[in-house]
Amino acid sequence: MMDWTREDIDYLDSTLDDCPNCGGEGVVHDCIDDQCIDAEIGCELCARKCDYCR
Repeated sequence: MMDWTREDIDYLDSTLDDCPNCGGEGVVHDCIDDQCIDAEIGCELCARKCDYCR
């Protein structure tokens, strides 16, 4: 995971419509392969609010 600086976020926010961290979904997933139902799309147990846009 990339460590975003305030400058990076402000720049991307002005050039993109979606959040660079969650893609505009408002949540991020920290799913683990072979532990979660579907680590590719995320599960409810591993969902966390996006720190950048929420």
